[in-house]
Amino acid sequence: MAKTNQAQYWDTVAENISQSDLAHKDLVGYQAPYDVYARRIAVAALERFCALVPDKSCVAELGSGAGLNLRYFSKLGPKKLLAFDCSPRLLGLAKANLADLHNVDYIQTNASNLPVPAGQKIDLLFTVTVLQHITDPQMFEAVTTSMKDAKPQYILIHEATSSIPKLPMPEYILRTPDDYFARFQGAKYELVASDFVSLTWAARLFGGLNKLFGLYGKHEGARLPSYIFAANRLFSPLVTWLDKLLPGKFGMTTALFKLKPAHS
Repeated sequence: MAKTNQAQYWDTVAENISQSDLAHKDLVGYQAPYDVYARRIAVAALERFCALVPDKSCVAELGSGAGLNLRYFSKLGPKKLLAFDCSPRLLGLAKANLADLHNVDYIQTNASNLPVPAGQKIDLLFTVTVLQHITDPQMFEAVTTSMKDAKPQYILIHEATSSIPKLPMPEYILRTPDDYFARFQGAKYELVASDFVSLTWAARLFGGLNKLFGLYGKHEGARLPSYIFAANRLFSPLVTWLDKLLPGKFGMTTALFKLKPAHS
C-alpha cells in the first residue's frame, strides 16, 4: 500500500469495525474461513517464537491494530506494552479494547520513524502481517530500517510470503522469505529462528468458499453468516493435512532476529 494511503485506509477499517455489530471488535481483518484459519496459524507461531525470547519486560507491536495481539502478549506479564500504528482511529479502538490494561502506551507513527519513549528499552518488537501491506519499496526500506534503529533486543515478524515473488497489488505484496531475511540480517541483527507454514491449499479451498459465498465484496470487520464458521471447522483438518503433505509456494513465514552483542 502506498505510504500516502496507509492512515486513511486503516482509519476506514477502524470505522467499519466500530460500526459493526461484532461482539469482539479487536480483530482487524476479514472473518472469512481463510482468515480465521490463518489467524490460528499466527497465534501458534507467536507462542512458539515468543518462548525463545528470555526477557519480555517491554514488548512493542508495529501495526498494533485494534489490540488483539497486545492482549495476547499482556498475558506474558510485561511491565510495558507499546502500541505503534499509523491510524489514530485504530489506536482509539485498541485503547477501548485494552481499557483494563494500564501499562500500554499508544503511539501514532507512519513507522518510518519509531518514536520510542525516552529511556525505554524494547525487549521484543514484533509485527504481524503488516510489512506485506507496504508495497512502496522506499517505504518498506524506511520502515524496516526504523525497526532496527529502535534497537530492540529481538525482532519478530510474521508475514505472508511466496517462494516466487509476485508483483505488488494495491493492498499487499508477496515477498520471498529471503527478502525479509536480507532486510533484517546484517551488521546489527542475526537470524535466530525461522519457519514457513504452507497455506497454498488453504488459500485455494477457502478462497473458493469466499467466492462462492460472495465474501470478497464485504468490508473488513463485517459480520459473516454462521455457516462460514461451520465451513471453517469442516475443512480446516483437510487443508492442514494437504498443506503438510503437499506444501506449496505460498504461506506464512515467521522469523526471529536478535540484536548482536556489539550493538546491545
